[in-house]
Amino acid sequence: MKIYLLNYLNLNDTQHADLLAIRNLPHIKALSANTDEITMQTHKTWLKTLSQNGGGFK
Repeated sequence: MKIYLLNYLNLNDTQHADLLAIRNLPHIKALSANTDEITMQTHKTWLKTLSQNGGGFK
């Protein structure tokens, strides 16, 4: 297994869809603070907010 660290804001649409699919798996959702299914529209809104706030963690 290879693990790559990438800037989340620079991922393409396919990469975002793949990660969102993993996040929405039942066993991942069960461990999340928000256990709701996240739609692509909600995800894109979050990305826009993340981008406007400087891109993430400080």
